[in-house]
Amino acid sequence: MVKLLVTNKNGCYDSIVDTAVVNPLPDALFGWDLNCAGQPTYFTDLSDPAGAPIVSWWWNFGDTLTVRDTSSQQGPYYIYDSTGTYYPVLEVVNQNGCTGSFDTAIVVNPTPVAGFSFRENYDNVQGQLSFINESDSSALRYYWYFGEPGAESEEKDPVWQFDQDNYFTESYEIFLVSYNKYDCPDTAFYDYNFLFKGLFVPNAFAPTNPAAEVREFRPKGINLASYQVVVFDSWGNIILGERGADRRRAARRRMGWYLQWRRTAHGCVSVEDQGELFGWDRLGREINRGKRDAGRAGHGDGDFDTVAREAREAIKATEATEAIKATEATEAIKATEATKAKRATWET
Repeated sequence: MVKLLVTNKNGCYDSIVDTAVVNPLPDALFGWDLNCAGQPTYFTDLSDPAGAPIVSWWWNFGDTLTVRDTSSQQGPYYIYDSTGTYYPVLEVVNQNGCTGSFDTAIVVNPTPVAGFSFRENYDNVQGQLSFINESDSSALRYYWYFGEPGAESEEKDPVWQFDQDNYFTESYEIFLVSYNKYDCPDTAFYDYNFLFKGLFVPNAFAPTNPAAEVREFRPKGINLASYQVVVFDSWGNIILGERGADRRRAARRRMGWYLQWRRTAHGCVSVEDQGELFGWDRLGREINRGKRDAGRAGHGDGDFDTVAREAREAIKATEATEAIKATEATEAIKATEATKAKRATWET
């Protein structure tokens, strides 16, 4: 109870009695975590409201290098750019208008610098990467994530193999988190894209074989921007030189015949397809039919008309040689029969 008594100069007085309530002050308090330079330091309000809800907060984070180190949120964060000791302050007001404050010293620790590089096709395996950890010397612990579920490691310099390339998927987001002795982290990122690449070139084919894979000389590649295949005969002459990355089936088929046709130009086996020879120049023109095609197969050297003429001459020479051999064989048979007849006459 509180009683108020007042008296004037004439000795007159009056009084009043009333009840006064004294509310306790809120007990301000806060905590923090991850006090690392360049990283957010998160503050947590731990104040005791003392019987009435807290309705306002005011923070000063003690960074004397700026005037923007304040906040009115209940649970703010602040980024200290430099290491050192700081004295943040929290003032709270509860619903009764009572105020409490708290301040303390916090030490902001240094942050490591994370970084890495990698070598592709490690041990000649496509999709296999050997990582080189380039974090600074303060880093003691590491966490790697390779962009797909379960793809992680805590080794310093891991090796990781990707089983699927990015032809149908997004890039792999690889990141490394490095921690120092204060458990302060730093993260390095890299978006990795790769495609499996390869080229298979057959070393033989049979134009008369019913199986397409055997009948056609068809290099096969995957994810190649371009390639060049050059075929030589036993004397070092270029039989075929091919550039490209994607061929239509028709062009591939004719290219198989073309290889045999070029071999004819060097005096080898002649191949005919219903009496027609197929050849391709550098622009993909089909010589004997005058059609255009998107194929770019071509012989590796010389003018194509010259090569075509040589091929025809070689075929004619082969036919002439065969005719001469046939004539010689016929004459030999006749000579043998004549000799037998003479021997029969002598014996008689």
